[in-house]
Amino acid sequence: MNNKLEKYIPFVDFLAEILGRNSEVVLHDLSNLNHSVVAIRNNHISNREVGAPATDLVLKILKENKHQDRHFISNYQGKTAGNKDLKSSTFFIREQGELIGMICVNTDKSLINNLEKIVEDIVYSYNKTNSKDQNIHDENLESENLSHSIEEMTRQIVQEITEEKGVKIEYLKQEDKLEIIRDLNNRGVFLLKGAVPEIANIMKTSESSIYRYLQIIKREEASMN
Repeated sequence: MNNKLEKYIPFVDFLAEILGRNSEVVLHDLSNLNHSVVAIRNNHISNREVGAPATDLVLKILKENKHQDRHFISNYQGKTAGNKDLKSSTFFIREQGELIGMICVNTDKSLINNLEKIVEDIVYSYNKTNSKDQNIHDENLESENLSHSIEEMTRQIVQEITEEKGVKIEYLKQEDKLEIIRDLNNRGVFLLKGAVPEIANIMKTSESSIYRYLQIIKREEASMN
């Protein structure tokens, strides 16, 4: 672990203590993305352990250099590997302007959702209107998937992309595969060591094919600069 992050571990303990068991608190070390979780409290929320990889949101932030002018992002949608809905926030740790770590708080929304459902049912029974139609969705909010391993993360992302395209992995055309690799690259997945063999296995193709797609993408990016 980066020695500069050790001083934040008591702060992780402090947040976990005051927020309670319904909120998971995680310290990420960005010098080792494959095992970025160096401290975690109330990990029954996501069932992750110390040594778990960076999330897709962490990779996206690093890949796109997002939020350079912000100290934190708050109240975005998170999701565990078991599809548990979370309300998440992230604090950026910088040393001399360089982003070296993050402290993330993930609050399980199930209790709140259950309470909202009870209130909605009561309101509906009196007003005969469905308040669910009044929900507002902010498409500009971040989202995050909390995974236990590189394999699980890449599998989730590939599945998400193929479902959006309505195509099964077994029937992907070459242009489909290139588009998926481009999307994974944009999300920062290839910042993880060992991502290429995992993705090749999931997409049922060779590692050399993945590297070939990446070379095509690099040439495309170079031609745009």
